[in-house]
Amino acid sequence: LVKGCIIVRHYQVVPPLSGAPKDGESLVEIGPRFSLLPIRIFAGSFGGETLYANEKYVSPNLARSMLKRKAGKRTRGHVVQKEKRRKRINHDGIADMPADPLADVFKGD
Repeated sequence: LVKGCIIVRHYQVVPPLSGAPKDGESLVEIGPRFSLLPIRIFAGSFGGETLYANEKYVSPNLARSMLKRKAGKRTRGHVVQKEKRRKRINHDGIADMPADPLADVFKGD
């Protein structure tokens, strides 16, 4: 295990070339390398008692929902700012303006 991952490499034993000493065998990496991140290891094939559970694993769905929540907090902050601005304008500005004496001039009869 390296950093919680199982690293797999595929090797082949290569015999020595003709005429070379027999102890000249070597290993050559032939296959693809891959690493496995174990999430949970069960006692049975697809179930049973949990023998190992990775505490640091975060499922993709949980990571995606955390990103959405973070974006939602920012949006909620914008909405709160808009509401504060509207209250401030209504309280300090437009609501306190005197009535316009010419407001009904362009209204049709």
